[in-house]
Amino acid sequence: MGRVSDLYIDMLENMSEEERFEHEQKEALNDPERYEELIVDGYKIEKSIPIGGYKKRSRWWKLIDAMSEGDSVLLKDLKEAEKLRSLMKANEIPAAIRQEENGYRLWRKRKKE
Repeated sequence: MGRVSDLYIDMLENMSEEERFEHEQKEALNDPERYEELIVDGYKIEKSIPIGGYKKRSRWWKLIDAMSEGDSVLLKDLKEAEKLRSLMKANEIPAAIRQEENGYRLWRKRKKE
């Protein structure tokens, strides 16, 4: 084991600074316990950073949260209606849009079981 350690140390000593950095990065990738922070292709990967919550929910979420299945809301244009429906669809909340005389109505539909 001593011979292997000596060879490893010699290898590291003979590397350029850049080669040593790349070697350490590869080693760290193979053993995530070894690093608190790792740089890969210019991006810093950090461990143990808590996920922060949104401080302010969008107006669309306030609207979605207030709607029950079967409720509808009249929106001024198709772009607005599509934005809301897209957010709902991404969160698996079914919705339908229909054009009306003075805008577009979006319904929160019942989830299929």
